[in-house]
Amino acid sequence: MKKLRIGVVGLGGIAQKAWLPVLAAASDWTLQGAWSPTRAKALPICESWRIPYADSLSSLAASCDAVFVHSSTA
Repeated sequence: MKKLRIGVVGLGGIAQKAWLPVLAAASDWTLQGAWSPTRAKALPICESWRIPYADSLSSLAASCDAVFVHSSTA
């Protein structure tokens, strides 16, 4: 069976502490890419987790089967 291609939107503290470790460790899917509004902050995070940075939300969505969205609460 083909592995799911997963994307991540939002690379804040919770994503880094809770979700990226789980997503990166699983073997049932591949982390296809990530996007966050602040590219300068996102690039080092993507590099440390070896996740490609997506240039836009639409390009990330087009390359994924599912996307985790991590946004701050209002």
